[in-house]
Amino acid sequence: MSNKIIVTSEKNNIGKSLYCVKISNELCSMELSSKENKRVVIVEFSEKNKSIAEYLELEEQIIYDLKDALDGVCNIDQAIININDKIDLLPTPRLKDKLSNVEISSFNKLISELERSYDYIIIEAAKISKCYCINVKDINSIIILNNNEFSSLAQINDDFIVASENSIKNKFIIINKYDSSSAKKNEALNIKDFRKVFPEPILSFVKYDDKYDSLKSDYFLTKDNDELSKVIEDISKKIY
Repeated sequence: MSNKIIVTSEKNNIGKSLYCVKISNELCSMELSSKENKRVVIVEFSEKNKSIAEYLELEEQIIYDLKDALDGVCNIDQAIININDKIDLLPTPRLKDKLSNVEISSFNKLISELERSYDYIIIEAAKISKCYCINVKDINSIIILNNNEFSSLAQINDDFIVASENSIKNKFIIINKYDSSSAKKNEALNIKDFRKVFPEPILSFVKYDDKYDSLKSDYFLTKDNDELSKVIEDISKKIY
């Protein structure tokens, strides 16, 4: 059985694409150190302003997309694009709303087929609390991303409840782009606010960094020594 991981958020522009690729890369680095030969696929099941393929400058490789594979327009191999020799991507459609009508049976069939070829399946999904077609009970780990705006607490809680009700073993909450300046001025939540609601071992904070707004492909695929990379390394060890 593949290790299935969901990376989700109820906010846009919060870092889902970045975390999916960086976690995939970290998992592959761990495999290399253990001399195992395992593969990762990212299923980009969300619509957003900028796709993973755009970030990684791989758009020209896309002929078919995730929805084409779900609808049987093509087979999975035809829709897959290679990020590198260890990581593959099932890209989101370029057309907005193309993912609006996905059948549960089609999505489950696709995941079952991917399990034959991949050891890790990372699903990028927006609003998991409303993602009807994912069999959440079959997920091993969930990574919930959000920022420290006042709206984040309720949004994280919605996703956390879904994860708990479906007995997902590994649950992680990352407050990404944490704005400490706003928190000090009581214009946003602070670290203590989050720790009052959620268990500390599953909670991580990554402070806002200007470079995250102008990311280049090399940052996605290389291991840095910054705060974000350290959080990803820690989580990857726990889901490995």
